[in-house]
Amino acid sequence: MATVSLHVYDITNSPNPKTNNAILQINRVTKDALGIGGIFHGAVEIHGEEWSFGYCERGSGVFSCPPKANPMYTFRETIEMGVTGMGEQKVRELLRRLSKEWPGRSYDMLARNCNHFCDEFCQALGVGPTPVWVNRFAYAGDVTLEFYDQASTQLSQWRDSVTQFSSFTYQYLFGPPQTPQITASASLPAMQSSPSLNGGSGVTASKSMDAMREPREGDGSPLLAADGNREGNRASLPVFATVEASSRAQS
Repeated sequence: MATVSLHVYDITNSPNPKTNNAILQINRVTKDALGIGGIFHGAVEIHGEEWSFGYCERGSGVFSCPPKANPMYTFRETIEMGVTGMGEQKVRELLRRLSKEWPGRSYDMLARNCNHFCDEFCQALGVGPTPVWVNRFAYAGDVTLEFYDQASTQLSQWRDSVTQFSSFTYQYLFGPPQTPQITASASLPAMQSSPSLNGGSGVTASKSMDAMREPREGDGSPLLAADGNREGNRASLPVFATVEASSRAQS
């Protein structure tokens, strides 16, 4: 049987005294006056040792120090969490496991800080959870980030809606966008012969549009379908050939 205590510190480890004083003032207002919490460091005392968690480059982030005497912070108060039935040897085994599960590089101010460690440690000892106000800053930070993500998503959806509405309004006032119409002449001149690309005498002779529309099988024309079906070839005719054919039919 052992008593478990949660020690709470004001975070005053900044090299700037003004910053430390500002945090103390914030905690006096948010915790002492309003009772909603503040910016705190937490540590658990059991069997005469105080245990907590912090950032480090290598190894475990779990460390110990004399109770209420962490030199980096200013001690504020102690919360008695209760009595655990876990013996000292079992507590040592638990701390060895937690030391492996909480490496120093995994520290995160909002998602995995000293107060998260204290809460898990106390629950493993059977005396948790810790009071919510101790880690209020991290919970408020998570809510702020979640609100920011939701706001960004809503802003993107709102921007798309405005774009669609603007397009609809434009079409309502001025009509749909006009597509340029292609007007074909009644007759198109035959293709003229041209020299070959390699500088030799060109073999390309002048061809009429009728010859282009009705290629003969086996002449190597790319307008022939693979199966030689001429009806299927009309879908792949050049646009100007189809337009001229239509023009001839109307005349």
